[in-house]
Amino acid sequence: HRPRIDAARRRGTLPYFLKDNQAMVKECLGNRSLSESTKPMTKGRLLKHSWQQIPDLKTEKEAVKFIRRQKNEVMVIVGKNNRIVDIVKGGDTSVGFDDTILLKCRDNRILHNHPMGMNFPKNDFRRVGHSFSIDDLETVVESNASEIVAYSPLYEYRLLRPRQGWGMSSSEIKRLYAKTYRDIKTSYEEQLNETRNYIVAHLVMKRLSRKCNLTYIKRKL
Repeated sequence: HRPRIDAARRRGTLPYFLKDNQAMVKECLGNRSLSESTKPMTKGRLLKHSWQQIPDLKTEKEAVKFIRRQKNEVMVIVGKNNRIVDIVKGGDTSVGFDDTILLKCRDNRILHNHPMGMNFPKNDFRRVGHSFSIDDLETVVESNASEIVAYSPLYEYRLLRPRQGWGMSSSEIKRLYAKTYRDIKTSYEEQLNETRNYIVAHLVMKRLSRKCNLTYIKRKL
């Protein structure tokens, strides 16, 4: 039944008995996520939002234009020749998916949006949104994707896989991210407030990318 479950998951129409019994069916559904939150998400979250109409995206350009308009997180997997491999819709701050989707990410590019900044006016600093989260890095390394891209209302964030590979496990990148996050919060404790917290993930990524020799790019849109 897994192919039928996967199809329902992509549409956001999982039956109620699967939604209400996540622990019992976790082996079938998986427990992966991307997230804009700077803290690890609770794993096992299922998709609760359905498309009014499943988008028919043909190219990366169409995908980027589409996901930047969305107020929920959306994940698009882009393969060779900019072919759209799959599209997954999530909730306000995360996208949940299973191992089937994780396998599709291998050697492909993961595009997703970080829409939290859309909740604030154009002159509000928080509209910059967040850079990559600990869940984002866990996903890109575990899946061995070639690149992960996040779009906030104002910025594009990119992380590229080195030619020799990521060079670490997903658990190792999580440990390094968590440590770097704690160090940044400690170093800037007096300067940070609710508004300035929106730049923490970017500071984490700058320091982490230097330490791990990763290519991290922030570009204004």
